[in-house]
Amino acid sequence: MMMKDGVQAAAALKEIARNPQLKAYVQQSEWFPLLRRAAKRYVPAETIEDALNVAASIIAHEYAVSLEFIGENTDSREACTAAKEEFLQLIRRGEKLSKETTVSFDLSHIGLSIDRGLAAEHLHELAEEASKRGIVLMVSMEEAEKTGAILELYTEAAFAYPDMLGITIQAHQHRSADDLHKLLAVPGRIRLVKGAFLEPAEVALPRSEALLDRYSDFAERLIRAGKPVSIATHDQRALDRLHAANLLQESHVELEMLYGIAAERLLAQKRNGCKTRVYLPYGVEWYLYLCHRLAEYPPNLYDAVADLVHPERTDRLPYA
Repeated sequence: MMMKDGVQAAAALKEIARNPQLKAYVQQSEWFPLLRRAAKRYVPAETIEDALNVAASIIAHEYAVSLEFIGENTDSREACTAAKEEFLQLIRRGEKLSKETTVSFDLSHIGLSIDRGLAAEHLHELAEEASKRGIVLMVSMEEAEKTGAILELYTEAAFAYPDMLGITIQAHQHRSADDLHKLLAVPGRIRLVKGAFLEPAEVALPRSEALLDRYSDFAERLIRAGKPVSIATHDQRALDRLHAANLLQESHVELEMLYGIAAERLLAQKRNGCKTRVYLPYGVEWYLYLCHRLAEYPPNLYDAVADLVHPERTDRLPYA
C-alpha cells in the first residue's frame, strides 16, 4: 500500500510542477519565500557568483562539476538571449574552475520553445565559445514532444564541434533504444538518466523494475561500446549491476549525481575508483526543479518540511 501511495504522490507532484496556474498562485503567495529553504537542499545558489563558490568547494573535494543556470520554456527572444549570455559567462568563468567542468542547459531555455532557428543560433554560439575554452556542453533532455527537435539540433552541432557537446537520453522513453543506436555514430558524451517527466504509457515506462532493467541494459551497452558516458542515477541497484559487470571503473565512464542527493553514495563510488561528477544547478527558477526532486522520491517531503523549520540544515556542503 505504501508503494502505491508513493507512486500516486510522485505523479501528483509532477502534475503540480507542470501546472502554470498553480505555479503562478504559489509564486504569488506570501509564504513562497519559505519554499526557498527547502529548495536550497538541491539548488544551493541563486547567482552565478554563489554557484561558482559552491562549485569550487566541491572541486576541492576531488569531484568534477556540471553547472546549470536553471530555466526552460523561455517565452521571449529577449529572455532567451539573456539566458544565452548567462551561459557564455558560465563557460568563461567555469574554465577557471577546472577543465573538467561542464555546462548543462535546456534548449528551450535558449530559444527552442519560440523559434528553432534561434535555439540553433544560440547553441552554435555557446559551442563556439566552449571550444575555445575547452569546456564541454551538456544538452539536457526535456518532455517527449521535444525529443526529436533536441536530437536534431544536437546532432548538427555535435558534428560541427566534435567532442565539445554531449546529450542527455531518458531511458524511460520507448524511442531511446533507437536514439542510442544512432548516437553511437555521433561524437560526444551521452548522459543516461531514467527520466523525470510524467509521460503517457505509449511514450514512456513509469518508475518500475522494467525501467531499472532498461536503464541497466542501456548503460552496459554504451559502456561496452566505448562511448563516453555519464551514468546519471542515484539508484544503488543499477550501480550494483554495473559494478558486478566490472564496468564502472572504465576510463570513459563517470558517475553523475544531483547536488544534495545521495552524497554519501557518490563519495563511496569515488573511493572505489570511479570518476564522479556533481550536477549543480543555480538560479531563481527553482520551483519546477524542487517539485521534480520531491516527486522522484516522495520521502524527500520529510526533509523539505524539516528544512522549512530549520533552514540551517542545508548550510553545510554535503560533499565536505
